[in-house]
Amino acid sequence: MVVQCLKMFAVYDVASLNDVLPREQGLVNIGKFSHDLKVLRFYCCGNLKNLFSLRLLPAVQNLEVLKVEECDSIEEIVAVEDEETEKELATNTIITLPRLKKLHFFNLPEFKSFCSNNGVLVCNSLQEIKVYGCPKLKRLSLSLPLLDNGQPSPPPALKVIEIKKELWESLEWDQPNAKDVLNPFCKFEAF
Repeated sequence: MVVQCLKMFAVYDVASLNDVLPREQGLVNIGKFSHDLKVLRFYCCGNLKNLFSLRLLPAVQNLEVLKVEECDSIEEIVAVEDEETEKELATNTIITLPRLKKLHFFNLPEFKSFCSNNGVLVCNSLQEIKVYGCPKLKRLSLSLPLLDNGQPSPPPALKVIEIKKELWESLEWDQPNAKDVLNPFCKFEAF
């Protein structure tokens, strides 16, 4: 099965993408879910708490676009499922999405961070980030590439970050100077 685009509109009986994928003997069968997935879009999925677990990351390595809109219950994108994984996250867990270009988060009243605990997102192909109507957002969890002097630099392909200025100012960053490095890419909206 080759799946390049998955869109979920007004689906209320799933709490995570894990609930949608094929299963064998009670376990998610990532092998049957194509690694060619390029676009994920979730709209008006009222019970969605997170999109996927760390175990599903291999299935989304070719992801280029992630859009989450009007999902009232979503708190994070990547969730920690069990205590064992949570212990592993005591140090930063690196989540790599090497082809991710677009991140859009619109009207997510409970959205707090991309990844729970100390997880950080590495996506050097990132071109745009758009965040609207996410009042509880605390961390974007981005890990920026480092220069030879150890200072963070923006992802090489980054073009724009659209966000409300007040929200931008309140975000927490894992790397020192990250906000200063990304600030020139910000297009502050008055919405």
